[in-house]
Amino acid sequence: MNIPIKSIDTTEDFYRMSYFSGISALRNSLQEVGQVQPLWLEVLEDERFRVISGFRRLEAALGLGWQDIEAETISGTPEQRFDWFRKTLFENLSLRSFNWVEKAFVLRKLKNQFHVPEEEILKNWLPTLQIGQNRKWLHWLSAIPNYETEVQEAIATDSLTFDLFEFLSALDGKSRVALVRFFQTLNLGKNRQKEFFALLRDVALRERISMATLLDKKEIKTILQTESSSLGQKTQRLRELFRGWRYPHLFQTEKRFHQIVRDLRLPPVIQLKPPQNFEGDKFRLEFMFRTGKDFAAVVTKLQDVVASGKMNELDRLWEEN
Repeated sequence: MNIPIKSIDTTEDFYRMSYFSGISALRNSLQEVGQVQPLWLEVLEDERFRVISGFRRLEAALGLGWQDIEAETISGTPEQRFDWFRKTLFENLSLRSFNWVEKAFVLRKLKNQFHVPEEEILKNWLPTLQIGQNRKWLHWLSAIPNYETEVQEAIATDSLTFDLFEFLSALDGKSRVALVRFFQTLNLGKNRQKEFFALLRDVALRERISMATLLDKKEIKTILQTESSSLGQKTQRLRELFRGWRYPHLFQTEKRFHQIVRDLRLPPVIQLKPPQNFEGDKFRLEFMFRTGKDFAAVVTKLQDVVASGKMNELDRLWEEN
Protein backbone atom coordinates (compact mmCIF):
# COMPACT_ATOMS: atom_id res chain seq x y z
CA MET A 1 0.00 0.00 0.00
CA ASN A 2 1.04 3.61 -0.44
CA ILE A 3 1.58 5.59 2.77
CA PRO A 4 1.72 9.40 2.93
CA ILE A 5 5.28 10.27 3.92
CA LYS A 6 3.99 12.99 6.21
CA SER A 7 2.39 10.28 8.38
CA ILE A 8 5.79 8.67 9.00
CA ASP A 9 7.76 9.97 11.96
CA THR A 10 11.10 10.70 10.27
CA THR A 11 12.72 11.67 13.57
CA GLU A 12 12.07 8.28 15.17
CA ASP A 13 15.22 6.11 15.08
CA PHE A 14 14.21 3.25 17.37
CA TYR A 15 15.13 0.70 14.67
CA ARG A 16 17.65 2.78 12.69
CA MET A 17 20.87 1.02 11.66
CA SER A 18 22.13 3.25 8.84
CA TYR A 19 24.34 6.18 9.81
CA PHE A 20 26.40 8.23 7.34
CA SER A 21 25.71 5.78 4.52
CA GLY A 22 25.62 7.44 1.13
CA ILE A 23 22.27 7.44 -0.66
CA SER A 24 23.16 9.03 -4.00
CA ALA A 25 23.09 5.69 -5.86
CA LEU A 26 19.81 4.73 -4.16
CA ARG A 27 18.28 8.10 -5.01
CA ASN A 28 19.29 7.66 -8.66
CA SER A 29 17.76 4.17 -8.65
CA LEU A 30 14.46 5.44 -7.26
CA GLN A 31 14.42 8.17 -9.85
CA GLU A 32 15.18 5.87 -12.78
CA VAL A 33 13.30 2.64 -12.02
CA GLY A 34 11.09 3.52 -9.07
CA GLN A 35 10.73 1.79 -5.72
CA VAL A 36 11.54 -1.92 -5.85
CA GLN A 37 11.22 -2.86 -2.18
CA PRO A 38 8.60 -1.42 0.19
CA LEU A 39 9.38 0.10 3.56
CA TRP A 40 8.52 -1.89 6.64
CA LEU A 41 6.63 0.28 9.12
CA GLU A 42 5.34 -0.17 12.65
CA VAL A 43 1.89 1.23 13.36
CA LEU A 44 1.95 3.53 16.40
CA GLU A 45 -0.95 4.32 18.70
CA ASP A 46 -1.51 7.82 17.27
CA GLU A 47 -2.08 6.46 13.75
CA ARG A 48 1.39 7.40 12.73
CA PHE A 49 4.18 5.10 11.65
CA ARG A 50 7.81 4.57 12.42
CA VAL A 51 10.33 2.88 10.18
CA ILE A 52 11.52 -0.60 11.00
CA SER A 53 13.37 -1.11 7.73
CA GLY A 54 13.99 1.33 4.88
CA PHE A 55 15.49 4.46 6.43
CA ARG A 56 17.77 5.09 3.45
CA ARG A 57 14.93 4.54 0.96
CA LEU A 58 12.79 7.02 2.89
CA GLU A 59 15.61 9.58 2.96
CA ALA A 60 16.14 9.19 -0.78
CA ALA A 61 12.42 9.55 -1.45
CA LEU A 62 12.28 12.71 0.63
CA GLY A 63 15.20 14.08 -1.37
CA LEU A 64 13.23 13.47 -4.56
CA GLY A 65 10.20 15.25 -3.17
CA TRP A 66 7.91 12.19 -3.03
CA GLN A 67 4.64 12.68 -1.18
CA ASP A 68 3.91 9.00 -0.51
CA ILE A 69 5.81 5.73 -0.55
CA GLU A 70 5.03 2.03 -0.81
CA ALA A 71 5.16 0.27 2.55
CA GLU A 72 4.07 -2.77 4.51
CA THR A 73 2.72 -2.07 7.97
CA ILE A 74 2.78 -4.20 11.07
CA SER A 75 1.64 -3.87 14.65
CA GLY A 76 2.25 -6.04 17.65
CA THR A 77 3.40 -6.19 21.24
CA PRO A 78 6.54 -4.54 22.63
CA GLU A 79 8.03 -8.00 23.03
CA GLN A 80 7.90 -8.50 19.27
CA ARG A 81 9.98 -5.43 18.56
CA PHE A 82 13.21 -7.22 19.30
CA ASP A 83 12.33 -9.89 16.76
CA TRP A 84 11.68 -7.21 14.14
CA PHE A 85 14.96 -5.48 14.99
CA ARG A 86 16.86 -8.77 14.83
CA LYS A 87 15.34 -9.68 11.47
CA THR A 88 16.17 -6.28 10.01
CA LEU A 89 19.71 -6.45 11.36
CA PHE A 90 20.47 -9.78 9.70
CA GLU A 91 18.86 -8.64 6.43
CA ASN A 92 21.11 -5.57 6.42
CA LEU A 93 24.22 -7.58 7.27
CA SER A 94 23.52 -9.90 4.34
CA LEU A 95 23.50 -6.94 1.95
CA ARG A 96 26.30 -4.65 3.14
CA SER A 97 29.03 -4.03 5.67
CA PHE A 98 28.30 -1.80 8.65
CA ASN A 99 30.60 1.11 9.45
CA TRP A 100 31.87 1.59 13.01
CA VAL A 101 29.18 4.12 13.90
CA GLU A 102 26.42 1.77 12.76
CA LYS A 103 27.93 -1.05 14.78
CA ALA A 104 28.13 1.23 17.80
CA PHE A 105 24.46 2.22 17.55
CA VAL A 106 23.37 -1.38 17.09
CA LEU A 107 25.23 -2.31 20.27
CA ARG A 108 23.64 0.58 22.13
CA LYS A 109 20.15 -0.46 21.03
CA LEU A 110 20.79 -4.05 22.04
CA LYS A 111 21.85 -2.94 25.51
CA ASN A 112 19.59 0.03 26.25
CA GLN A 113 16.43 -0.61 24.21
CA PHE A 114 16.23 -4.37 24.29
CA HIS A 115 18.15 -4.96 27.53
CA VAL A 116 20.35 -7.72 26.16
CA PRO A 117 22.85 -8.75 28.88
CA GLU A 118 26.41 -7.63 28.29
CA GLU A 119 27.77 -11.17 28.39
CA GLU A 120 25.37 -12.16 25.62
CA ILE A 121 26.44 -9.14 23.59
CA LEU A 122 30.08 -10.15 24.00
CA LYS A 123 29.47 -13.79 23.19
CA ASN A 124 26.95 -13.55 20.36
CA TRP A 125 26.51 -10.06 19.00
CA LEU A 126 30.10 -8.84 18.68
CA PRO A 127 30.95 -11.76 16.37
CA THR A 128 27.73 -11.15 14.44
CA LEU A 129 28.95 -7.60 13.80
CA GLN A 130 32.41 -8.93 12.90
CA ILE A 131 34.02 -7.57 16.03
CA GLY A 132 36.29 -9.66 18.21
CA GLN A 133 34.98 -10.82 21.58
CA ASN A 134 36.86 -8.21 23.55
CA ARG A 135 35.26 -6.24 26.36
CA LYS A 136 37.46 -3.20 25.79
CA TRP A 137 36.20 -2.91 22.19
CA LEU A 138 32.66 -2.96 23.48
CA HIS A 139 33.59 -0.15 25.86
CA TRP A 140 35.19 1.94 23.10
CA LEU A 141 32.27 1.47 20.71
CA SER A 142 29.68 2.18 23.39
CA ALA A 143 31.02 5.73 23.64
CA ILE A 144 30.63 6.57 19.94
CA PRO A 145 26.87 7.40 20.02
CA ASN A 146 27.71 10.19 22.50
CA TYR A 147 30.25 11.81 20.20
CA GLU A 148 29.69 14.89 18.11
CA THR A 149 28.23 14.41 14.61
CA GLU A 150 31.44 15.59 12.97
CA VAL A 151 33.45 13.02 14.90
CA GLN A 152 30.95 10.24 14.16
CA GLU A 153 31.11 11.03 10.46
CA ALA A 154 34.91 10.83 10.49
CA ILE A 155 34.67 7.43 12.18
CA ALA A 156 31.98 6.20 9.79
CA THR A 157 33.98 7.18 6.70
CA ASP A 158 37.11 5.51 8.09
CA SER A 159 39.06 8.77 8.06
CA LEU A 160 39.89 8.39 11.75
CA THR A 161 42.06 5.45 12.72
CA PHE A 162 40.60 2.75 14.94
CA ASP A 163 43.74 2.96 17.09
CA LEU A 164 42.46 6.23 18.58
CA PHE A 165 39.05 4.89 19.63
CA GLU A 166 40.27 4.00 23.11
CA PHE A 167 41.39 7.60 23.76
CA LEU A 168 38.48 9.60 22.34
CA SER A 169 36.15 9.22 25.31
CA ALA A 170 38.72 10.87 27.59
CA LEU A 171 38.66 14.04 25.48
CA ASP A 172 36.06 16.77 25.79
CA GLY A 173 33.78 17.40 22.83
CA LYS A 174 35.60 20.49 21.56
CA SER A 175 38.89 18.59 21.61
CA ARG A 176 37.47 15.65 19.66
CA VAL A 177 36.13 17.99 16.98
CA ALA A 178 39.35 20.03 16.88
CA LEU A 179 41.41 16.87 16.49
CA VAL A 180 39.26 15.54 13.64
CA ARG A 181 39.39 18.88 11.82
CA PHE A 182 43.16 19.04 12.28
CA PHE A 183 43.64 15.56 10.81
CA GLN A 184 41.30 16.32 7.92
CA THR A 185 43.01 19.63 7.13
CA LEU A 186 46.31 17.82 6.69
CA ASN A 187 44.74 14.69 5.17
CA LEU A 188 46.80 12.62 7.58
CA GLY A 189 47.13 8.88 7.11
CA LYS A 190 46.44 6.56 10.00
CA ASN A 191 50.04 6.03 11.08
CA ARG A 192 50.68 9.77 11.10
CA GLN A 193 47.46 10.28 13.07
CA LYS A 194 48.75 7.94 15.78
CA GLU A 195 52.11 9.70 15.90
CA PHE A 196 50.63 13.20 16.06
CA PHE A 197 48.02 12.22 18.63
CA ALA A 198 50.65 10.74 20.96
CA LEU A 199 52.74 13.91 20.75
CA LEU A 200 49.75 16.24 21.22
CA ARG A 201 48.35 14.22 24.11
CA ASP A 202 51.66 14.29 25.99
CA VAL A 203 52.11 18.02 25.45
CA ALA A 204 48.52 18.78 26.52
CA LEU A 205 48.92 16.69 29.67
CA ARG A 206 52.21 18.33 30.57
CA GLU A 207 50.83 21.84 30.03
CA ARG A 208 47.52 20.91 31.67
CA ILE A 209 45.44 22.24 28.79
CA SER A 210 42.82 20.65 26.58
CA MET A 211 43.59 19.29 23.14
CA ALA A 212 41.37 22.01 21.66
CA THR A 213 43.37 24.73 23.41
CA LEU A 214 46.63 23.21 22.24
CA LEU A 215 45.48 22.96 18.62
CA ASP A 216 44.39 26.60 18.77
CA LYS A 217 47.95 27.81 19.42
CA LYS A 218 49.30 30.53 17.15
CA GLU A 219 52.30 28.47 16.04
CA ILE A 220 50.04 25.74 14.64
CA LYS A 221 47.69 28.18 12.94
CA THR A 222 50.59 29.99 11.30
CA ILE A 223 51.88 26.79 9.73
CA LEU A 224 48.43 25.67 8.59
CA GLN A 225 47.70 29.06 7.02
CA THR A 226 50.95 29.26 5.05
CA GLU A 227 49.60 29.15 1.51
CA SER A 228 53.02 28.69 -0.09
CA SER A 229 53.56 25.35 1.68
CA SER A 230 52.23 22.01 0.47
CA LEU A 231 50.39 19.65 2.80
CA GLY A 232 53.52 17.53 3.04
CA GLN A 233 55.63 20.53 4.04
CA LYS A 234 53.06 21.64 6.61
CA THR A 235 52.92 18.13 8.06
CA GLN A 236 56.71 17.98 8.40
CA ARG A 237 56.92 21.42 10.01
CA LEU A 238 54.16 20.53 12.46
CA ARG A 239 55.88 17.26 13.31
CA GLU A 240 59.07 19.16 14.13
CA LEU A 241 57.08 21.67 16.16
CA PHE A 242 55.32 18.97 18.18
CA ARG A 243 58.49 17.00 18.78
CA GLY A 244 60.18 20.20 19.91
CA TRP A 245 57.39 20.77 22.43
CA ARG A 246 57.36 17.15 23.57
CA TYR A 247 61.14 16.53 23.72
CA PRO A 248 62.72 20.00 23.94
CA HIS A 249 66.22 18.88 24.95
CA LEU A 250 66.37 15.98 22.52
CA PHE A 251 64.97 18.11 19.72
CA GLN A 252 67.60 20.81 20.20
CA THR A 253 70.34 18.18 20.32
CA GLU A 254 69.08 16.67 17.07
CA LYS A 255 68.99 20.07 15.40
CA ARG A 256 72.54 20.81 16.46
CA PHE A 257 73.76 17.39 15.28
CA HIS A 258 72.19 17.86 11.85
CA GLN A 259 73.78 21.29 11.58
CA ILE A 260 77.20 19.79 12.41
CA VAL A 261 76.70 17.14 9.73
CA ARG A 262 75.76 19.81 7.18
CA ASP A 263 78.89 21.77 8.07
CA LEU A 264 81.01 18.67 7.44
CA ARG A 265 79.80 18.68 3.83
CA LEU A 266 79.93 14.93 3.52
CA PRO A 267 79.10 13.46 0.10
CA PRO A 268 75.91 11.38 -0.20
CA VAL A 269 77.92 8.13 -0.10
CA ILE A 270 79.00 8.90 3.48
CA GLN A 271 76.39 8.84 6.24
CA LEU A 272 77.10 9.87 9.82
CA LYS A 273 74.40 8.71 12.24
CA PRO A 274 73.91 9.46 15.95
CA PRO A 275 73.01 7.00 18.72
CA GLN A 276 69.29 6.28 18.76
CA ASN A 277 67.60 9.07 20.73
CA PHE A 278 71.13 10.09 21.73
CA GLU A 279 71.00 7.51 24.49
CA GLY A 280 74.08 5.52 23.47
CA ASP A 281 77.72 6.59 23.48
CA LYS A 282 78.75 5.78 19.91
CA PHE A 283 78.19 7.49 16.56
CA ARG A 284 78.02 5.34 13.45
CA LEU A 285 79.64 5.99 10.07
CA GLU A 286 78.40 4.28 6.92
CA PHE A 287 79.81 4.67 3.42
CA MET A 288 79.43 3.05 0.02
CA PHE A 289 81.90 2.44 -2.77
CA ARG A 290 82.18 0.38 -5.93
CA THR A 291 85.85 0.55 -6.89
CA GLY A 292 89.14 0.95 -5.10
CA LYS A 293 89.27 4.49 -6.42
CA ASP A 294 85.89 5.21 -4.84
CA PHE A 295 87.14 3.79 -1.55
CA ALA A 296 90.27 5.94 -1.67
CA ALA A 297 88.13 9.04 -2.29
CA VAL A 298 86.07 8.26 0.80
CA VAL A 299 89.20 7.81 2.93
CA THR A 300 90.63 11.08 1.63
CA LYS A 301 87.42 12.94 2.43
CA LEU A 302 87.36 11.52 5.95
CA GLN A 303 90.99 12.52 6.47
CA ASP A 304 90.15 16.06 5.33
CA VAL A 305 87.26 16.19 7.77
CA VAL A 306 89.48 15.12 10.66
CA ALA A 307 92.18 17.62 9.67
CA SER A 308 89.61 20.45 9.58
CA GLY A 309 88.89 20.02 13.29
CA LYS A 310 85.15 20.11 12.66
CA MET A 311 84.74 16.69 14.26
CA ASN A 312 85.48 18.37 17.60
CA GLU A 313 81.94 19.74 17.47
CA LEU A 314 80.67 16.20 17.88
CA ASP A 315 82.82 15.78 20.99
CA ARG A 316 81.32 18.92 22.51
CA LEU A 317 77.82 17.86 21.53
CA TRP A 318 78.32 14.53 23.26
CA GLU A 319 79.80 16.10 26.39
CA GLU A 320 76.92 18.57 26.70
CA ASN A 321 74.33 15.90 25.99
